Amino acid sequence: MADVTLHGISKRFTEANVLEAIDLEIASGEFVALLGPSGCGKTTLLRIIAGLERPSLGEVRIGGLLMVGANTFVPAEERRLGMVFQSYALWPHMSVADNIAFGLKVRRMRHRERAERVERAMAVVGLDGLGGRRPAQLSGGQRQRAALARCLVLEPELILLDEPLANLDAHLRLQMQAEFRRIHRETGTTFVFVTHDQVEAMALANRIAVMNRGRIEQTGSPEVLYRQPATAMVAGFFGKGVVLPAEVLSVPALGRVVASIAGSIFEFGGAAPTGPALVSLRPEHLSLVRNRPALAAVATYAWFRGEDYLVSFVLPELGGIMIELALATAPAQGERVSLGIKDGWVIPTGLSTR
Repeated sequence: MADVTLHGISKRFTEANVLEAIDLEIASGEFVALLGPSGCGKTTLLRIIAGLERPSLGEVRIGGLLMVGANTFVPAEERRLGMVFQSYALWPHMSVADNIAFGLKVRRMRHRERAERVERAMAVVGLDGLGGRRPAQLSGGQRQRAALARCLVLEPELILLDEPLANLDAHLRLQMQAEFRRIHRETGTTFVFVTHDQVEAMALANRIAVMNRGRIEQTGSPEVLYRQPATAMVAGFFGKGVVLPAEVLSVPALGRVVASIAGSIFEFGGAAPTGPALVSLRPEHLSLVRNRPALAAVATYAWFRGEDYLVSFVLPELGGIMIELALATAPAQGERVSLGIKDGWVIPTGLSTR
C-alpha cells in the first residue's frame, strides 16, 4: 500500500489562496480524514493528491515516488489510485457489473480475469447477485457500494473519497461507515477521506487533519483532537462544547495550569504561560453545583429528548456566551444556576487565531 507525503502545497485561484503551505504525511495503510467547514480547501487538496488539480507550489509523493514537483506532474491515470465521488458517477446505461469492470476494460484485461475480479469486488462490498442491474435499480447505499467496488477492482494502492456519504440518509450513512471500516481493515489500503461531518470523521479515521481557511489547524487521533485541541477553531469545530476566555495564573505541574474565568479559579490540563488564554470545555467537564468556584449561568430553554433534557445556558459574566448540557431534570426558564468545572484544556491565545 502507498504512503502519501505533501510538502509546501499551495493553490491559488485568481486572487484567492485556497491552500497555503500544506505539509502532511500519511502512512501506508492509514485511514485519514480531511475535516473542515465548507470552503476550507479539503476537496482541492484531495484533487491535488489525485492529480485532478495542479498545485501552485509544493510537492506530492505517493509510495515514495514524486508525482508533483517543480518540473514534474504525473497524470491521474498513472498514479495507481482510486477515487470515489459524492455523486457516485455511475454510467446509467451500463449494468452494475459493466460499471465496475470499466477500468479493467480500459487496461485491456482478459475477459475471464476481468469477470473474476469484478465478482470478488462485488462480494467485498456486498453486491453479490446484483451485477445485472442498472444503477437506477439500486438503492442509494447500493450505488455507493458499486462506486466503491469500481474503485477496489483496480486494486489501487491508495483510495481517495470525496464526501461519499453526503447523499445518504442517516441510517444508510451508519451502514456505509461500518462497510468502509470493514473494507479498510480487510484490504489494508490507504484511505484518504474528505468530510465536513466531525462524527463521521471520528467514526472512520485513525487520524484526522482539521482544515480551516486553506491551512491545517491540527492533525491527530480523534481522542487527541477532542481532548487536547491546539486552537480555538479545532476546539469549537471538533466536538461539542464551548471556548471561554481565561487568565493563566500559575503552572503548578507539567501539563497543568491554574486559570481564572470570570473571577473564579480552576485547574486545567495543557501548557500555557501566565497571561491571557482560552479554555476548551466539553459538556462532561461541566455540572450544576451549589458551592463555588463556579460560573454563573441562566437557563434559557430545555428540550426533552426522552432519556434526558438538553438545556441551553447563557453565561452573563462572559458576554452572553451559550452552552448546552444534558441533564436529568431541567431548570426553569430564566433560573440562575452555578456551573462547576471539573476539567478542561487550556489553549495559549497565540495559537488560537490565524
